[in-house]
Amino acid sequence: MTVQDQQVPSGVQVISSPADVRNKRRLKNFFVKPKFQLKYTYYQVAAGFAFFGTTVFLINQKLIEIDVVLQNNVVIDALIQQQLHNIYTDVTKITLIGFACYVAFTFVYAMLLTHRVSGPMISIVAFIDELKKGNYGFERKLRRGDELVPISKSLHELAQLLRRKSTNNQNKNVE
Repeated sequence: MTVQDQQVPSGVQVISSPADVRNKRRLKNFFVKPKFQLKYTYYQVAAGFAFFGTTVFLINQKLIEIDVVLQNNVVIDALIQQQLHNIYTDVTKITLIGFACYVAFTFVYAMLLTHRVSGPMISIVAFIDELKKGNYGFERKLRRGDELVPISKSLHELAQLLRRKSTNNQNKNVE
């Protein structure tokens, strides 16, 4: 009996191929904790729109200046051509500065974000190495704003549990 021949209750989705399973799994793995992951993405997108909007506003102001110059002067002489050239140069500069600011912001933001994840990860790995050695009293605290604080807290609770079990086992061995 094939999947198509079986009666499936409404609301239940039948996955017909391994490719469908892989695609659903990839999406699920991508958004493991959407609230956490998307928070920073929203900040990045909002900052991008702010930089882009500011750049567009400034460019629009310069283009309005060009319209004013052209409307006020029927004949375009060398002075007016120079004014237009200066305005176009300003537009180009504003565009490049806006883009450079966005790239700099993105770089700094990415560095801060990775610092908040990679720094705690190094600390947690060192803490786990100490637990493997049997050093259950080792303390490794993270900063309050680090992203992996819940994991660190759970590992510290695990260390306390292991310390108690180790102490109980030593006491049983002595008796």
